Amino acid sequence: MMKQHRFPWAGRLLLLSIPIVVGASILTISAQFRSAPEKREVSEVAQPLRVITAKELPIVPKAIGLGESRPKRTWQAVCEVKGRIVEVHPRLKAGSTIAEDELLVRIDDTDINLVISRLKAEIARAEANLAELKTNETNYRELLRLEEESLEVADAEMERMRQLTRSNASSAAELDSVRRSLITQKQLVQSAKNKLNLLPAQVESAQAALRVAEANLAERQRDLERCEIRAPFPCRLGNVSLESGQFISVGEKLFSA
Repeated sequence: MMKQHRFPWAGRLLLLSIPIVVGASILTISAQFRSAPEKREVSEVAQPLRVITAKELPIVPKAIGLGESRPKRTWQAVCEVKGRIVEVHPRLKAGSTIAEDELLVRIDDTDINLVISRLKAEIARAEANLAELKTNETNYRELLRLEEESLEVADAEMERMRQLTRSNASSAAELDSVRRSLITQKQLVQSAKNKLNLLPAQVESAQAALRVAEANLAERQRDLERCEIRAPFPCRLGNVSLESGQFISVGEKLFSA
């Protein structure tokens, strides 16, 4: 009869533990002799980015509602100068939106520029006339001074001839000759005084002509500005009844905004 083992599971446990102990020992020894892992520096990687160019597009504002719509401001374009239209805004038509100070209509300004050139010439002539009158005043005053000195000499000569005539040292004919010379000199003095007396009126007339020419020039220059019709504020155009090349008159209604 065979003997039975009292602890049969002990042998099996021993057989299982031996490989575990051996494997743990190998891992411990290999971990001690294994080198550290190599470090790698990570660099940035550029990724392509898709882009789309945004285009600027005109947007027409719209409003939808019920009731009566009224503009905050209205403007009626009226022609202030006569002439032919030489330029029209490409969007000058009903419904178009216009920015402030945009040029809408240009009228031919050739005739106005010709008038301006003529008025500038008149102003230059009036200014030259005034300068000449001031020079004449200086000359007339000097002439009067000389004529008055000559008159004093003629007076003295007349008195001397009278004394000579009374003493029979001179003839009556000689006395008459000196008297005529004295009268002539008095006339020259009076002529010089008359010229001086007329100068203020001549200066005032020249100044008035200069003021009139300057006023006309200012008016024509304003007309030159009126040849350009610009939007006074941001607006939307209403009815438009004009075209390039059309001749328009003062007071003619062109369009509303």
